[in-house]
Amino acid sequence: MHEFTRDECLKQINDGIYLNNTRDKQGRKERDKECDDLLLRYFDHCRYTELKNDTKFDVFSEGTTTMIQAIESYRIGMFDACMVMVRNTIDATMLAALYYEVIFNENKTSVWYLKRIIEWPTLKNYKNWDKRIEALKQKKFIDDNDADRLGEIHKASNFSAHYFIIGKQNINNFIKERAKLDGDNNKNYPKTFTNEQECKKNLNNAFDILERLINNYVSASINK
Repeated sequence: MHEFTRDECLKQINDGIYLNNTRDKQGRKERDKECDDLLLRYFDHCRYTELKNDTKFDVFSEGTTTMIQAIESYRIGMFDACMVMVRNTIDATMLAALYYEVIFNENKTSVWYLKRIIEWPTLKNYKNWDKRIEALKQKKFIDDNDADRLGEIHKASNFSAHYFIIGKQNINNFIKERAKLDGDNNKNYPKTFTNEQECKKNLNNAFDILERLINNYVSASINK
């Protein structure tokens, strides 16, 4: 059995874990615009004082943080990191929508406080994807089509988080199968297995679906 030297081993790893797209200045410029547009849309062009945004940012603060991280990871070409942050955003947003009831001030001009409406044992049950989705559908925060697509994105994000576990039984072959190198053009790029097109599609779809989920939650809270 061939024993790889340290340098040979590092070359195997670095050849396999690479940025799976070509990124020139134009590509980065286009991603900058995409990311700026998403941020402006998420923060509603900084209309923080509107009640819907006050509610959104109070309830979904954790999801806001991870969404920003997902967008910025996509911006710099770290597509696996983006997908992991998308997964975290999905989880945080879904759980917050089930966990909190919004209590407004008397005139409904601002959020007074957030009331926890489920206890920890019930919240633990929502670690199960199907139970979580069903609970959100019952509340009409998400429909069947969005639930199915969100599940697909969540699974794709799991791959980005755990691909080494998937390949651990035969890591050499796994690396070779994943590697599609273009000469030395990859050497200065960040390392990832998820390609740009896949990441872009999943990020934008997750953004759209979670935006609808959040808007449905906020509307239901304000109109209750």
